[in-house]
Amino acid sequence: MTAIADNNRRIAKNTLFLYMRMLLIMAVTIYTSRVVLNALGVVDYGVYNVVGGMISIMAFLNGSMGLATQRFLAYDIGNNNPKKLRITFSTAINIHLAIAIISAILAETVGLWFFWKYLNIPPEARQAALWVYHLSIIQMMLGIMVVPLSALAVAHEKMQAYAYFSVVEAVIKLTVAFFLTYIAFNKLILYGILLLAAQIITFSMWGIYCHVAYKQCRYTPVWDKGLFQQMLSFAGWQTLGTATWMIRTQGINLVMNVFFGPVANAARGIAVQVNSAVTQFVSNFQLASNPQITKFYAAGQNDEMRVLIMRSSRFSFLLIFVLALPVLIETEAILKLWLGIVPEYSVIFVRLILVSTLAEQLSGTLVYGVLATGHIRKYQSVICSILISEIFFAWGAYKIGYPPQTVFYIEITLYLIALVARMWLGQSMLGLSMKAYAINVLRREGLVIVSAVTLSFTFRYFMPDSTSGMIVTLFGSFIIAVLCTVSFGITRNERAWGIDKLTSILHSLTK
Repeated sequence: MTAIADNNRRIAKNTLFLYMRMLLIMAVTIYTSRVVLNALGVVDYGVYNVVGGMISIMAFLNGSMGLATQRFLAYDIGNNNPKKLRITFSTAINIHLAIAIISAILAETVGLWFFWKYLNIPPEARQAALWVYHLSIIQMMLGIMVVPLSALAVAHEKMQAYAYFSVVEAVIKLTVAFFLTYIAFNKLILYGILLLAAQIITFSMWGIYCHVAYKQCRYTPVWDKGLFQQMLSFAGWQTLGTATWMIRTQGINLVMNVFFGPVANAARGIAVQVNSAVTQFVSNFQLASNPQITKFYAAGQNDEMRVLIMRSSRFSFLLIFVLALPVLIETEAILKLWLGIVPEYSVIFVRLILVSTLAEQLSGTLVYGVLATGHIRKYQSVICSILISEIFFAWGAYKIGYPPQTVFYIEITLYLIALVARMWLGQSMLGLSMKAYAINVLRREGLVIVSAVTLSFTFRYFMPDSTSGMIVTLFGSFIIAVLCTVSFGITRNERAWGIDKLTSILHSLTK
Protein backbone atom coordinates (compact mmCIF):
# COMPACT_ATOMS: atom_id res chain seq x y z
CA MET A 1 0.00 0.00 0.00
CA THR A 2 2.93 2.33 0.70
CA ALA A 3 4.25 1.94 -2.87
CA ILE A 4 0.78 2.52 -4.30
CA ALA A 5 0.31 5.59 -2.09
CA ASP A 6 3.71 6.92 -3.22
CA ASN A 7 2.71 6.45 -6.84
CA ASN A 8 -0.60 8.24 -6.22
CA ARG A 9 1.20 11.15 -4.60
CA ARG A 10 3.74 11.37 -7.42
CA ILE A 11 1.09 11.32 -10.14
CA ALA A 12 -1.04 13.91 -8.29
CA LYS A 13 1.95 16.22 -7.74
CA ASN A 14 3.14 15.89 -11.33
CA THR A 15 -0.37 16.50 -12.66
CA LEU A 16 -0.59 19.66 -10.54
CA PHE A 17 2.71 20.93 -11.97
CA LEU A 18 1.49 20.23 -15.51
CA TYR A 19 -1.83 22.01 -14.91
CA MET A 20 -0.01 25.08 -13.57
CA ARG A 21 2.25 24.94 -16.62
CA MET A 22 -0.71 24.73 -18.98
CA LEU A 23 -2.61 27.65 -17.42
CA LEU A 24 0.44 29.92 -17.33
CA ILE A 25 1.49 29.07 -20.88
CA MET A 26 -2.05 29.62 -22.17
CA ALA A 27 -2.19 33.06 -20.55
CA VAL A 28 1.28 34.11 -21.74
CA THR A 29 0.72 32.72 -25.27
CA ILE A 30 -2.60 34.51 -25.73
CA TYR A 31 -1.06 37.83 -24.66
CA THR A 32 2.12 37.23 -26.69
CA SER A 33 0.08 36.59 -29.85
CA ARG A 34 -1.67 39.92 -29.39
CA VAL A 35 1.60 41.85 -28.88
CA VAL A 36 3.30 40.16 -31.85
CA LEU A 37 0.31 40.78 -34.13
CA ASN A 38 0.30 44.48 -33.25
CA ALA A 39 4.08 44.76 -33.68
CA LEU A 40 4.35 42.88 -36.99
CA GLY A 41 1.07 43.85 -38.57
CA VAL A 42 -1.34 41.47 -40.25
CA VAL A 43 0.74 40.84 -43.41
CA ASP A 44 4.09 40.10 -41.70
CA TYR A 45 2.32 38.03 -39.02
CA GLY A 46 0.67 35.96 -41.72
CA VAL A 47 3.97 35.56 -43.59
CA TYR A 48 5.72 34.30 -40.47
CA ASN A 49 2.96 31.81 -39.74
CA VAL A 50 2.93 30.34 -43.24
CA VAL A 51 6.74 30.06 -43.32
CA GLY A 52 6.84 28.59 -39.81
CA GLY A 53 4.07 26.17 -40.76
CA MET A 54 6.16 24.86 -43.64
CA ILE A 55 9.07 24.20 -41.31
CA SER A 56 6.92 22.37 -38.76
CA ILE A 57 5.78 19.95 -41.48
CA MET A 58 9.41 18.97 -42.05
CA ALA A 59 9.71 17.69 -38.46
CA PHE A 60 6.60 15.48 -38.66
CA LEU A 61 8.39 12.39 -37.29
CA ASN A 62 9.67 14.31 -34.30
CA GLY A 63 6.52 13.93 -32.15
CA SER A 64 6.44 10.18 -32.59
CA MET A 65 10.16 9.94 -31.82
CA GLY A 66 9.62 11.94 -28.64
CA LEU A 67 7.04 9.42 -27.42
CA ALA A 68 9.32 6.55 -28.42
CA THR A 69 12.20 8.11 -26.49
CA GLN A 70 10.06 8.54 -23.37
CA ARG A 71 8.92 4.92 -23.56
CA PHE A 72 12.40 3.40 -23.93
CA LEU A 73 13.96 5.64 -21.27
CA ALA A 74 11.14 4.92 -18.78
CA TYR A 75 11.50 1.20 -19.51
CA ASP A 76 15.22 1.23 -18.66
CA ILE A 77 14.57 3.27 -15.50
CA GLY A 78 11.87 0.80 -14.41
CA ASN A 79 14.18 -2.09 -15.23
CA ASN A 80 16.90 -0.49 -13.07
CA ASN A 81 19.50 -0.76 -15.82
CA PRO A 82 21.76 2.37 -15.73
CA LYS A 83 24.12 1.07 -18.43
CA LYS A 84 21.26 0.40 -20.86
CA LEU A 85 19.71 3.77 -19.93
CA ARG A 86 22.87 5.61 -21.05
CA ILE A 87 22.95 3.65 -24.32
CA THR A 88 19.25 4.39 -24.93
CA PHE A 89 19.72 8.10 -24.26
CA SER A 90 22.77 8.29 -26.52
CA THR A 91 20.92 6.39 -29.26
CA ALA A 92 17.99 8.80 -28.93
CA ILE A 93 20.38 11.74 -29.33
CA ASN A 94 21.82 10.12 -32.48
CA ILE A 95 18.37 9.53 -33.96
CA HIS A 96 17.18 13.07 -33.26
CA LEU A 97 20.40 14.49 -34.70
CA ALA A 98 19.75 12.45 -37.87
CA ILE A 99 16.14 13.70 -37.98
CA ALA A 100 17.35 17.29 -37.55
CA ILE A 101 19.89 16.99 -40.38
CA ILE A 102 17.48 15.22 -42.77
CA SER A 103 14.73 17.76 -42.00
CA ALA A 104 17.14 20.63 -42.66
CA ILE A 105 18.24 19.11 -46.01
CA LEU A 106 14.60 18.65 -47.07
CA ALA A 107 13.78 22.20 -45.97
CA GLU A 108 16.71 23.69 -47.90
CA THR A 109 15.87 21.73 -51.08
CA VAL A 110 12.24 20.65 -51.50
CA GLY A 111 10.99 23.23 -49.02
CA LEU A 112 12.94 26.06 -50.62
CA TRP A 113 11.62 25.07 -54.07
CA PHE A 114 8.05 25.18 -52.70
CA PHE A 115 8.81 28.54 -51.06
CA TRP A 116 9.76 30.17 -54.38
CA LYS A 117 7.24 28.31 -56.52
CA TYR A 118 3.99 28.36 -54.59
CA LEU A 119 3.97 30.57 -51.48
CA ASN A 120 1.85 33.68 -51.91
CA ILE A 121 4.05 36.32 -50.25
CA PRO A 122 3.98 40.05 -51.15
CA PRO A 123 7.06 41.00 -53.23
CA GLU A 124 8.22 43.58 -50.69
CA ALA A 125 8.26 40.91 -47.92
CA ARG A 126 9.96 38.10 -49.88
CA GLN A 127 13.55 38.87 -48.87
CA ALA A 128 12.61 39.17 -45.19
CA ALA A 129 10.55 35.96 -45.46
CA LEU A 130 13.58 34.14 -46.89
CA TRP A 131 15.68 35.25 -43.91
CA VAL A 132 12.96 34.01 -41.57
CA TYR A 133 12.81 30.72 -43.46
CA HIS A 134 16.52 29.99 -42.98
CA LEU A 135 16.44 31.12 -39.34
CA SER A 136 13.41 28.89 -38.73
CA ILE A 137 15.31 25.87 -40.05
CA ILE A 138 18.04 26.37 -37.42
CA GLN A 139 15.33 26.91 -34.81
CA MET A 140 13.63 23.67 -35.91
CA MET A 141 16.90 21.71 -35.61
CA LEU A 142 17.46 22.94 -32.05
CA GLY A 143 13.81 22.16 -31.21
CA ILE A 144 14.31 18.59 -32.42
CA MET A 145 17.42 18.20 -30.26
CA VAL A 146 15.52 19.41 -27.16
CA VAL A 147 13.08 16.47 -27.45
CA PRO A 148 15.32 13.71 -26.01
CA LEU A 149 16.36 16.05 -23.20
CA SER A 150 12.78 16.85 -22.15
CA ALA A 151 11.84 13.17 -22.65
CA LEU A 152 14.56 12.26 -20.14
CA ALA A 153 12.95 14.52 -17.51
CA VAL A 154 9.46 13.13 -18.24
CA ALA A 155 10.74 9.54 -18.04
CA HIS A 156 12.21 10.36 -14.61
CA GLU A 157 8.83 11.93 -13.71
CA LYS A 158 10.45 15.32 -13.05
CA MET A 159 7.41 17.23 -14.25
CA GLN A 160 8.35 20.30 -12.23
CA ALA A 161 11.45 20.78 -14.40
CA TYR A 162 9.37 20.17 -17.53
CA ALA A 163 6.82 22.73 -16.31
CA TYR A 164 9.41 25.33 -15.22
CA PHE A 165 11.33 25.25 -18.50
CA SER A 166 8.13 25.44 -20.56
CA VAL A 167 6.99 28.50 -18.62
CA VAL A 168 10.45 30.11 -18.92
CA GLU A 169 10.34 29.48 -22.67
CA ALA A 170 6.92 31.15 -22.90
CA VAL A 171 8.15 34.16 -20.87
CA ILE A 172 11.21 34.48 -23.13
CA LYS A 173 8.90 34.59 -26.15
CA LEU A 174 6.84 37.28 -24.42
CA THR A 175 10.05 39.27 -23.90
CA VAL A 176 10.82 38.81 -27.60
CA ALA A 177 7.41 40.26 -28.42
CA PHE A 178 8.13 43.39 -26.36
CA PHE A 179 11.53 43.82 -28.06
CA LEU A 180 9.68 43.93 -31.38
CA THR A 181 7.68 46.89 -30.18
CA TYR A 182 10.66 49.06 -29.26
CA ILE A 183 13.50 48.18 -31.68
CA ALA A 184 13.61 49.97 -35.02
CA PHE A 185 14.58 47.26 -37.52
CA ASN A 186 12.85 45.07 -40.08
CA LYS A 187 10.26 43.54 -37.74
CA LEU A 188 9.92 40.24 -39.58
CA ILE A 189 13.67 39.51 -39.70
CA LEU A 190 14.09 40.71 -36.10
CA TYR A 191 11.32 38.36 -34.97
CA GLY A 192 13.06 35.41 -36.64
CA ILE A 193 16.42 36.32 -35.04
CA LEU A 194 14.92 36.77 -31.57
CA LEU A 195 12.95 33.51 -31.73
CA LEU A 196 16.12 31.69 -32.75
CA ALA A 197 17.89 33.28 -29.75
CA ALA A 198 15.02 32.11 -27.53
CA GLN A 199 15.40 28.56 -28.88
CA ILE A 200 19.16 28.63 -28.24
CA ILE A 201 18.48 29.68 -24.61
CA THR A 202 15.89 26.90 -24.22
CA PHE A 203 18.23 24.28 -25.67
CA SER A 204 21.05 25.46 -23.39
CA MET A 205 18.84 25.32 -20.29
CA TRP A 206 17.76 21.77 -21.02
CA GLY A 207 21.31 20.69 -21.88
CA ILE A 208 22.77 22.11 -18.64
CA TYR A 209 19.93 20.68 -16.52
CA CYS A 210 20.23 17.15 -17.93
CA HIS A 211 24.04 17.26 -17.73
CA VAL A 212 23.88 18.16 -14.02
CA ALA A 213 20.79 16.20 -12.90
CA TYR A 214 21.33 12.96 -14.82
CA LYS A 215 25.04 12.18 -14.77
CA GLN A 216 24.31 8.56 -15.63
CA CYS A 217 22.70 9.71 -18.89
CA ARG A 218 25.47 11.83 -20.34
CA TYR A 219 25.94 11.35 -24.06
CA THR A 220 28.57 8.91 -25.26
CA PRO A 221 29.26 8.01 -28.91
CA VAL A 222 27.61 4.63 -29.27
CA TRP A 223 26.00 2.52 -31.98
CA ASP A 224 23.46 -0.14 -30.99
CA LYS A 225 21.92 -1.35 -34.23
CA GLY A 226 19.22 -3.45 -32.52
CA LEU A 227 18.06 -0.61 -30.26
CA PHE A 228 18.22 1.85 -33.17
CA GLN A 229 15.91 -0.37 -35.21
CA GLN A 230 13.56 -0.93 -32.25
CA MET A 231 13.15 2.79 -31.58
CA LEU A 232 12.65 3.63 -35.26
CA SER A 233 10.13 0.79 -35.64
CA PHE A 234 8.22 1.98 -32.58
CA ALA A 235 8.25 5.57 -33.86
CA GLY A 236 7.17 4.42 -37.32
CA TRP A 237 4.10 2.59 -36.03
CA GLN A 238 3.32 5.49 -33.70
CA THR A 239 3.56 7.82 -36.71
CA LEU A 240 0.90 5.69 -38.38
CA GLY A 241 -1.45 6.59 -35.53
CA THR A 242 -0.59 10.28 -35.81
CA ALA A 243 -1.01 10.20 -39.59
CA THR A 244 -4.37 8.46 -39.20
CA TRP A 245 -5.54 11.22 -36.88
CA MET A 246 -4.39 13.93 -39.31
CA ILE A 247 -5.95 12.23 -42.34
CA ARG A 248 -9.23 11.73 -40.45
CA THR A 249 -9.36 15.33 -39.28
CA GLN A 250 -8.51 16.93 -42.61
CA GLY A 251 -10.45 14.33 -44.60
CA ILE A 252 -13.66 15.02 -42.68
CA ASN A 253 -13.14 18.76 -43.19
CA LEU A 254 -12.84 18.22 -46.95
CA VAL A 255 -15.85 15.89 -47.10
CA MET A 256 -17.93 18.41 -45.14
CA ASN A 257 -16.79 21.19 -47.43
CA VAL A 258 -17.78 19.24 -50.54
CA PHE A 259 -21.31 18.54 -49.31
CA PHE A 260 -22.16 21.50 -47.05
CA GLY A 261 -19.68 24.31 -47.81
CA PRO A 262 -17.62 26.51 -45.46
CA VAL A 263 -20.46 27.06 -42.95
CA ALA A 264 -20.13 23.45 -41.75
CA ASN A 265 -16.33 23.84 -41.64
CA ALA A 266 -16.66 26.95 -39.48
CA ALA A 267 -18.98 25.13 -37.07
CA ARG A 268 -16.59 22.18 -36.89
CA GLY A 269 -13.67 24.55 -36.25
CA ILE A 270 -15.52 26.07 -33.28
CA ALA A 271 -16.36 22.61 -31.95
CA VAL A 272 -12.71 21.53 -32.22
CA GLN A 273 -11.57 24.63 -30.27
CA VAL A 274 -14.00 23.97 -27.43
CA ASN A 275 -13.06 20.30 -27.36
CA SER A 276 -9.32 21.10 -27.32
CA ALA A 277 -9.76 23.39 -24.32
CA VAL A 278 -11.49 20.59 -22.37
CA THR A 279 -9.15 17.74 -23.38
CA GLN A 280 -5.96 19.58 -22.40
CA PHE A 281 -6.75 18.79 -18.78
CA VAL A 282 -6.76 15.03 -19.26
CA SER A 283 -3.65 15.04 -21.47
CA ASN A 284 -1.65 16.48 -18.57
CA PHE A 285 -2.86 13.75 -16.23
CA GLN A 286 -1.98 11.05 -18.75
CA LEU A 287 1.47 12.55 -19.29
CA ALA A 288 2.03 12.25 -15.54
CA SER A 289 0.81 8.64 -15.27
CA ASN A 290 2.33 7.24 -18.50
CA PRO A 291 5.94 6.80 -17.20
CA GLN A 292 4.65 4.87 -14.16
CA ILE A 293 2.83 2.38 -16.40
CA THR A 294 5.99 1.76 -18.42
CA LYS A 295 8.15 1.39 -15.30
CA PHE A 296 5.78 -1.15 -13.75
CA TYR A 297 5.86 -3.19 -16.96
CA ALA A 298 9.66 -3.02 -17.16
CA ALA A 299 10.01 -4.12 -13.51
CA GLY A 300 7.69 -7.08 -14.08
CA GLN A 301 5.10 -5.64 -11.66
CA ASN A 302 2.23 -6.60 -13.93
CA ASP A 303 -0.50 -6.57 -11.29
CA GLU A 304 0.44 -3.04 -10.23
CA MET A 305 0.57 -1.99 -13.90
CA ARG A 306 -2.94 -3.33 -14.58
CA VAL A 307 -4.32 -1.60 -11.48
CA LEU A 308 -2.72 1.69 -12.54
CA ILE A 309 -4.07 1.38 -16.10
CA MET A 310 -7.62 0.88 -14.83
CA ARG A 311 -7.36 3.68 -12.26
CA SER A 312 -5.81 6.10 -14.76
CA SER A 313 -8.39 5.20 -17.40
CA ARG A 314 -11.20 5.91 -14.96
CA PHE A 315 -9.66 9.19 -13.83
CA SER A 316 -9.01 10.26 -17.44
CA PHE A 317 -12.67 9.86 -18.29
CA LEU A 318 -13.93 11.50 -15.09
CA LEU A 319 -11.61 14.51 -15.45
CA ILE A 320 -13.10 15.27 -18.86
CA PHE A 321 -16.65 14.43 -17.80
CA VAL A 322 -16.79 16.95 -14.92
CA LEU A 323 -15.63 19.68 -17.33
CA ALA A 324 -17.70 18.58 -20.33
CA LEU A 325 -21.06 18.16 -18.56
CA PRO A 326 -21.62 21.89 -17.81
CA VAL A 327 -20.67 22.75 -21.42
CA LEU A 328 -23.04 20.08 -22.78
CA ILE A 329 -25.93 21.54 -20.80
CA GLU A 330 -25.29 25.22 -21.57
CA THR A 331 -23.70 24.93 -25.02
CA GLU A 332 -25.93 27.44 -26.79
CA ALA A 333 -25.64 30.10 -24.07
CA ILE A 334 -21.84 29.69 -23.88
CA LEU A 335 -21.43 30.02 -27.65
CA LYS A 336 -23.65 33.12 -27.77
CA LEU A 337 -21.66 34.74 -24.98
CA TRP A 338 -18.33 33.81 -26.59
CA LEU A 339 -19.05 34.42 -30.29
CA GLY A 340 -22.01 36.77 -30.37
CA ILE A 341 -23.22 35.33 -33.66
CA VAL A 342 -23.31 31.54 -33.52
CA PRO A 343 -22.76 29.81 -36.91
CA GLU A 344 -25.26 27.20 -38.01
CA TYR A 345 -24.63 23.66 -36.71
CA SER A 346 -22.23 24.94 -34.00
CA VAL A 347 -24.35 23.95 -31.01
CA ILE A 348 -25.00 20.37 -32.11
CA PHE A 349 -21.39 20.00 -33.31
CA VAL A 350 -19.96 21.09 -29.94
CA ARG A 351 -22.22 18.75 -28.01
CA LEU A 352 -21.51 15.77 -30.22
CA ILE A 353 -17.75 16.28 -30.35
CA LEU A 354 -17.67 16.32 -26.54
CA VAL A 355 -19.70 13.11 -26.41
CA SER A 356 -17.30 11.66 -28.99
CA THR A 357 -14.31 12.57 -26.81
CA LEU A 358 -15.97 10.99 -23.78
CA ALA A 359 -16.52 7.82 -25.84
CA GLU A 360 -12.84 7.84 -26.80
CA GLN A 361 -11.75 8.32 -23.17
CA LEU A 362 -13.67 5.22 -22.07
CA SER A 363 -10.52 3.35 -23.07
CA GLY A 364 -8.40 5.88 -21.17
CA THR A 365 -4.79 4.82 -20.71
CA LEU A 366 -5.11 1.33 -22.22
CA VAL A 367 -2.99 2.56 -25.12
CA TYR A 368 -0.11 3.45 -22.76
CA GLY A 369 -0.11 -0.10 -21.45
CA VAL A 370 0.28 -1.36 -25.00
CA LEU A 371 2.98 1.23 -25.71
CA ALA A 372 4.85 0.03 -22.62
CA THR A 373 5.30 -3.40 -24.23
CA GLY A 374 7.00 -1.82 -27.25
CA HIS A 375 5.00 -4.12 -29.57
CA ILE A 376 2.52 -1.71 -31.12
CA ARG A 377 2.25 -2.95 -34.73
CA LYS A 378 -0.82 -5.08 -34.05
CA TYR A 379 -2.46 -2.37 -31.94
CA GLN A 380 -1.92 0.41 -34.49
CA SER A 381 -3.01 -1.80 -37.41
CA VAL A 382 -6.32 -2.70 -35.74
CA ILE A 383 -7.21 0.69 -34.23
CA CYS A 384 -6.10 2.77 -37.24
CA SER A 385 -8.14 0.54 -39.58
CA ILE A 386 -11.24 1.12 -37.44
CA LEU A 387 -10.84 4.88 -37.09
CA ILE A 388 -9.80 5.73 -40.67
CA SER A 389 -13.06 4.21 -41.93
CA GLU A 390 -14.86 7.29 -40.56
CA ILE A 391 -14.08 9.19 -43.76
CA PHE A 392 -15.68 6.55 -46.00
CA PHE A 393 -18.75 6.12 -43.79
CA ALA A 394 -19.20 9.91 -43.67
CA TRP A 395 -18.94 10.22 -47.46
CA GLY A 396 -21.52 7.46 -47.94
CA ALA A 397 -23.91 8.98 -45.36
CA TYR A 398 -23.68 12.45 -46.93
CA LYS A 399 -24.10 11.00 -50.41
CA ILE A 400 -27.52 9.58 -49.52
CA GLY A 401 -28.67 12.79 -47.84
CA TYR A 402 -27.85 12.60 -44.11
CA PRO A 403 -27.23 15.93 -42.26
CA PRO A 404 -23.70 17.19 -41.41
CA GLN A 405 -23.82 16.12 -37.74
CA THR A 406 -24.03 12.48 -38.88
CA VAL A 407 -20.23 12.27 -38.94
CA PHE A 408 -20.14 12.64 -35.17
CA TYR A 409 -22.59 9.78 -34.65
CA ILE A 410 -20.33 7.68 -36.88
CA GLU A 411 -17.29 8.79 -34.88
CA ILE A 412 -18.93 7.91 -31.54
CA THR A 413 -19.87 4.46 -32.86
CA LEU A 414 -16.35 3.83 -34.12
CA TYR A 415 -14.84 4.90 -30.77
CA LEU A 416 -17.10 2.37 -29.00
CA ILE A 417 -15.97 -0.33 -31.44
CA ALA A 418 -12.36 0.76 -30.83
CA LEU A 419 -13.01 0.49 -27.07
CA VAL A 420 -13.93 -3.19 -27.44
CA ALA A 421 -10.89 -3.72 -29.68
CA ARG A 422 -8.59 -2.00 -27.17
CA MET A 423 -9.99 -4.08 -24.31
CA TRP A 424 -9.39 -7.24 -26.34
CA LEU A 425 -5.84 -6.15 -27.19
CA GLY A 426 -5.25 -5.23 -23.55
CA GLN A 427 -6.34 -8.71 -22.53
CA SER A 428 -4.16 -10.48 -25.10
CA MET A 429 -1.07 -8.27 -24.70
CA LEU A 430 -1.21 -7.23 -21.03
CA GLY A 431 -3.32 -9.91 -19.37
CA LEU A 432 -5.84 -7.20 -18.43
CA SER A 433 -9.20 -8.98 -18.11
CA MET A 434 -11.98 -7.44 -20.19
CA LYS A 435 -14.41 -8.35 -17.40
CA ALA A 436 -12.24 -6.64 -14.77
CA TYR A 437 -11.97 -3.51 -16.94
CA ALA A 438 -15.74 -3.45 -17.48
CA ILE A 439 -16.45 -3.77 -13.75
CA ASN A 440 -13.74 -1.49 -12.35
CA VAL A 441 -13.81 1.18 -15.05
CA LEU A 442 -16.89 1.16 -17.29
CA ARG A 443 -19.42 0.29 -14.58
CA ARG A 444 -18.29 3.13 -12.32
CA GLU A 445 -18.19 5.57 -15.23
CA GLY A 446 -21.71 4.52 -16.22
CA LEU A 447 -23.04 5.18 -12.71
CA VAL A 448 -21.48 8.66 -12.74
CA ILE A 449 -22.92 9.46 -16.18
CA VAL A 450 -26.49 8.38 -15.36
CA SER A 451 -26.64 10.09 -11.96
CA ALA A 452 -24.86 13.34 -12.94
CA VAL A 453 -26.74 13.83 -16.23
CA THR A 454 -30.13 13.17 -14.62
CA LEU A 455 -29.52 15.50 -11.67
CA SER A 456 -27.92 18.25 -13.82
CA PHE A 457 -30.72 18.41 -16.39
CA THR A 458 -33.29 18.39 -13.57
CA PHE A 459 -31.39 21.26 -11.93
CA ARG A 460 -31.30 23.15 -15.25
CA TYR A 461 -35.07 22.79 -15.67
CA PHE A 462 -35.68 25.04 -12.65
CA MET A 463 -33.18 27.73 -13.69
CA PRO A 464 -34.27 30.87 -15.61
CA ASP A 465 -33.17 31.42 -19.23
CA SER A 466 -30.78 34.27 -18.43
CA THR A 467 -27.08 34.94 -17.98
CA SER A 468 -27.38 34.48 -14.22
CA GLY A 469 -29.28 31.22 -14.79
CA MET A 470 -26.52 30.02 -17.11
CA ILE A 471 -23.79 30.81 -14.55
CA VAL A 472 -25.67 29.07 -11.75
CA THR A 473 -26.29 26.06 -14.00
CA LEU A 474 -22.60 25.85 -14.97
CA PHE A 475 -21.45 25.85 -11.37
CA GLY A 476 -24.32 23.63 -10.22
CA SER A 477 -23.76 20.96 -12.86
CA PHE A 478 -20.00 21.02 -12.20
CA ILE A 479 -20.58 20.46 -8.47
CA ILE A 480 -23.11 17.70 -9.22
CA ALA A 481 -20.60 16.00 -11.53
CA VAL A 482 -17.89 16.21 -8.86
CA LEU A 483 -20.18 14.85 -6.14
CA CYS A 484 -21.34 11.97 -8.36
CA THR A 485 -17.71 11.23 -9.21
CA VAL A 486 -16.76 11.13 -5.54
CA SER A 487 -19.80 8.98 -4.71
CA PHE A 488 -19.72 6.47 -7.58
CA GLY A 489 -16.59 7.02 -9.68
CA ILE A 490 -13.83 6.32 -7.17
CA THR A 491 -13.16 3.51 -4.72
CA ARG A 492 -13.37 3.73 -0.92
CA ASN A 493 -9.57 3.73 -0.60
CA GLU A 494 -9.20 6.47 -3.23
CA ARG A 495 -11.86 8.53 -1.48
CA ALA A 496 -10.14 8.11 1.90
CA TRP A 497 -6.77 9.05 0.38
CA GLY A 498 -8.27 12.18 -1.22
CA ILE A 499 -9.98 13.26 2.01
CA ASP A 500 -6.74 12.71 3.91
CA LYS A 501 -4.77 14.85 1.43
CA LEU A 502 -7.41 17.60 1.46
CA THR A 503 -7.47 17.60 5.26
CA SER A 504 -3.68 17.88 5.37
CA ILE A 505 -3.72 20.83 2.96
CA LEU A 506 -6.46 22.65 4.92
CA HIS A 507 -4.64 21.97 8.19
CA SER A 508 -1.39 23.42 6.84
CA LEU A 509 -3.23 26.52 5.58
CA THR A 510 -4.87 27.21 8.95
CA LYS A 511 -1.63 26.94 10.98
